[in-house]
Amino acid sequence: MSDDAPKKFNKVIVGFVVQEYVTLDNGTHVCVGQTFEAGEVQYDNEDCDVIDIDTDKEVYCPMDMIQPKPIPS
Repeated sequence: MSDDAPKKFNKVIVGFVVQEYVTLDNGTHVCVGQTFEAGEVQYDNEDCDVIDIDTDKEVYCPMDMIQPKPIPS
C-alpha cells in the first residue's frame, strides 16, 4: 500500500472457536480450554469499505482469549 494508508482501520477475522470439555464424575460437562481458528481476513476502513493494507508493515497482535479456570481437584 502507498503512503496514503488510513490512520485507522479494522482487521476483520472470520473463524470459529473450538472448546474442549471434560465430563466430571458427577456428569457435569466442564470447558477446560479453547482456541480460535482463524479463517478469512479482510481490512475495512471506518466506513466499512474493504481496503488493501500492506501486511508486511503490520505488527502482530495476538487474539487473546480468556481461558477457563482450572477444575478444582
